[in-house]
Amino acid sequence: MKRILCLWFAACLAMALHAQPVAWQWRGPDTLPLFSGTGPCPNGMGLVSALYADPSQPSLLFAGSNTGGLFRSRNGGISWENVTDASLPQVTGIGSIVRDPLEPQRYYIGTGTSSYNREYGLGVWYTDDEGDHWYPTGLRFHPEEKDGIRASVKKLLIHPADPSIFYALVKDASGASVYRSTDRALSWTRVLDEKGEFFFDAEFAPGRPQTLYLGGRNLWISYDGGDQWIRSAIGAPVPEEVHRIALSVHPGYPSTAWAMLETSGKRGIVLARTDDEGRTWRTLSTHTTGQLSVGQWKMEFSVSPRDTAVFYAGGVYMHRSDDNGRSFRTISSNRFNTPQWMHVDVRSMLVFPGRLTDHILAGHDGGVSVSYDNGDSWRDISGQGLGITQFWGIALDSQRGRILGGTQDLGMLGFDGSVWHNAAVYGDAYDGVFFSGKSDTILMAVNSGSPGVRRSVDGGKTWSFVKLPFTTGRSDMAVAYTPSAPEQVLLGLHDVRLSRDFGKEWIRISDFSRDFGVAQWESLSALAVAPSNPRVIYAAYGEPAWSNEARRRIFRTSDGGDRWEDITEGLMGVRWAGITEISVHPSDPNELWVSVNGFWGDDDGTVFKVFRSRDGGRNWENVSDGLPNLPVNCLLVLPLQRRLLAGTDAGVWSSPLKGGRWEEWNLGMPRAIVSDLELDEGRETVFASTFGRGLYTLHLASDGGQHPREKRRRFLGLF
Repeated sequence: MKRILCLWFAACLAMALHAQPVAWQWRGPDTLPLFSGTGPCPNGMGLVSALYADPSQPSLLFAGSNTGGLFRSRNGGISWENVTDASLPQVTGIGSIVRDPLEPQRYYIGTGTSSYNREYGLGVWYTDDEGDHWYPTGLRFHPEEKDGIRASVKKLLIHPADPSIFYALVKDASGASVYRSTDRALSWTRVLDEKGEFFFDAEFAPGRPQTLYLGGRNLWISYDGGDQWIRSAIGAPVPEEVHRIALSVHPGYPSTAWAMLETSGKRGIVLARTDDEGRTWRTLSTHTTGQLSVGQWKMEFSVSPRDTAVFYAGGVYMHRSDDNGRSFRTISSNRFNTPQWMHVDVRSMLVFPGRLTDHILAGHDGGVSVSYDNGDSWRDISGQGLGITQFWGIALDSQRGRILGGTQDLGMLGFDGSVWHNAAVYGDAYDGVFFSGKSDTILMAVNSGSPGVRRSVDGGKTWSFVKLPFTTGRSDMAVAYTPSAPEQVLLGLHDVRLSRDFGKEWIRISDFSRDFGVAQWESLSALAVAPSNPRVIYAAYGEPAWSNEARRRIFRTSDGGDRWEDITEGLMGVRWAGITEISVHPSDPNELWVSVNGFWGDDDGTVFKVFRSRDGGRNWENVSDGLPNLPVNCLLVLPLQRRLLAGTDAGVWSSPLKGGRWEEWNLGMPRAIVSDLELDEGRETVFASTFGRGLYTLHLASDGGQHPREKRRRFLGLF
């Protein structure tokens, strides 16, 4: 009986160690963070890449994030809810939303993540209950499969009178394609395939849906429903490269279309018009990018449905022309609490005719805004619950339990456990560090006008640029820190830079080009300092070798940078994928784990995502069993639980520290891109930042975190 009880008790403890203790909690932000700064305001919720609204049902809105899935509002943007998490196998970007013209409850979405160095999606999906449940169509992609298609759907067109006919604009790593379905999305045929292209926009000729206009880096026209395509030069007077073409049509003009082009030539931004279905074009006007802030990655264009002499253009700002495109004026502002305030970088736009004015919906890098007066004033309707913030990384202050997150285009966001605030740093921010014992001193890598580092000595209230004795050349630099060396911080650029005075002065402690022949253009993607010995440092490059031969990708020093050694040999994971993270055992500087991105797997089902070395990198083993064939972005060691966490493109996964099969740890969290993992050991809390779904926390103790730490050590010490 005693032996049975012992075995039962051991089994229970093993289950406690291997099971996820409690659910993740979403911590937001779910509303606009507090902003008390002056000047330009970076506030917002996150990037909205697709919108759908029906003027006959103005309270129903759909907004798609480019990394965070689809959200629905039934009250005009006062509150939002996600509608794709329960149906799709993982969180994905949304490129387009269309509704069946004959069945108002039936919608289709084109999926795909085109951010975070990703280009893949799940194809085209549909709902027949206004978004509550979603199902795949015949155009479905399986990116995790070894030979799966990795492509994203940029735009969907549904025939205005025959909902059995669809067109999908698809982008992959090599170029762009147009797929067509004639059986209500059950089966699809590729009708145009162009290497090196990037299709951005498409329109039917009003009343003549056999004619399609397609805008990419070229203008394409089909007069037979997509069977044949003609490339048009739009009457360019001189040879010039076109970066992007946006299109607009008007229901009252069946032979007319308008085009906006960004060119590399002297003409700059060009407005053109055709009145014979694209056979000939005439230039209406040209503008500089200073006059009209549109470009390759931000160009929305529409002719007013009430007046064809009125044009709207969305780029960095919103613009309107009232004189047939001859001149434009800016109708939005980045100044907070002004009638024109709207977050910058317009990614989607819908224009509807009101009774006396145009009504405009704009999706941008901060969420959703609406105007009811031709764009003269704007109101943010990101509301409650549009939780699509894209965090590149987070810095943890374990003394006070607060975090500072670096975001895509929302600057730095601080969180004290209950309230979010904006740190008034414009642009993007990335990784950083709160210095142990001096936690009001913070260092963050940023791109606020230019790449660099910002430093605060008052807990994030004010910031100053750190004057560096070198050119960064990039903003997403790797940052490494360990509390065992509280004044020391490392930056990874092409080489490793070290500061021993909280980031004031910097020295270079590596020369990988001279010593190992690493190309000067390559950038370090990961840095790690051994917690038990700060003189042991690991540094890795993020580019794959694309070869069966081992290429110098990861290095180690055991003397603080005086001498480095190449430890790449045997780490086959860096041949076909790039290194994303290095994590070192808390008490053994020679035991480490490396994660890689990409979709590398063998024919027998073996995947290559996480590798371990127990001897400082001399030998490596693949410890990826159970992980999905998706990129792994970050790693975290849980020393008391003796487990390793991996942040992937499909949420968080967990494995025993000594090895074993990975299991999903996503209770309470959608299968989103996890960009960073941090452990507050004193509070037994894991912080997980996502690129598209905000911040999550997980309390590790099974009884809500009430075990004294010493008692938990004895408890876990039974194993």
